Amino acid sequence: MKPILITVFCVFCVPFVVLCSNPWRPSGARQAGLGGASVGVSDLWSASNNQAGMAFFQLPAAGVYFTNAYFLEQLSTKSIVATMPIKSGAFGVTANYFGHAYHNEINAGLSYAQRFGKSFAAAVQLDYLHFGQGGYNDLKNKDNVSFELSIMGQVTKNLSVGAHVFNPVGVKYNDYAIIPACYRVGLGWFPVKEVLIAAEVEMQTNEKENIKLGVEYTPLKIISIRTGFSSAPQLWDFGVGLNLKDFSLDLTPTWDMTLGWSTHVSVSYQFNKYKQ
Repeated sequence: MKPILITVFCVFCVPFVVLCSNPWRPSGARQAGLGGASVGVSDLWSASNNQAGMAFFQLPAAGVYFTNAYFLEQLSTKSIVATMPIKSGAFGVTANYFGHAYHNEINAGLSYAQRFGKSFAAAVQLDYLHFGQGGYNDLKNKDNVSFELSIMGQVTKNLSVGAHVFNPVGVKYNDYAIIPACYRVGLGWFPVKEVLIAAEVEMQTNEKENIKLGVEYTPLKIISIRTGFSSAPQLWDFGVGLNLKDFSLDLTPTWDMTLGWSTHVSVSYQFNKYKQ
């Protein structure tokens, strides 16, 4: 019954729900396994989640990410990210596609992160945004540009804090398709080498604050186990990661008590021989 209700909603309601167009979405199945808490974590996916974190991730790397919300094509997201470090910072590129032919959103970005000293970094990303509404002439093919700002600081060797803002000036497609601003602040803490605790608070325009919590346990170098929770909407996440020499594979199922299961999968490759 639930798949039928979700499909009916997507077919008849999504074309008219344009006031909450949201081209920014977190990337990476690892981050999904942490309840979406990513702003205080530095890795490849910082290119999308907190660009300042790229300055502390000194490896050229690239990855792809796919999520299929409630197993529906209409609610799927596909992402590509890549980073290229330099002496005191890093460049990043991202591309995200949400939806399908009759309703889709695209966010493509180019970013640069600069490290100041050993423990602080700041970044900026320029975004191209596209809102597609095939078959609805008044709404389709809307484009605009915006930007993102972020910072990250390493308070101690085991504790980092970060903040990120998307679309702070309130750019919108038109009066009917508003792009919300998104503000996030959080931390990543390693109480011991094998355990990561991530926490984050996210606030979007006209939305309730979203509290995210996650824990990652790495008993062996090759494997990581994760669980997380987010409050708005209420989601429970359970994930696993395989960490090979250069490749990483992450898988996270997500449970919504009202709508059911979603899946998150990401694959990444690190060019270790070019480490800065």
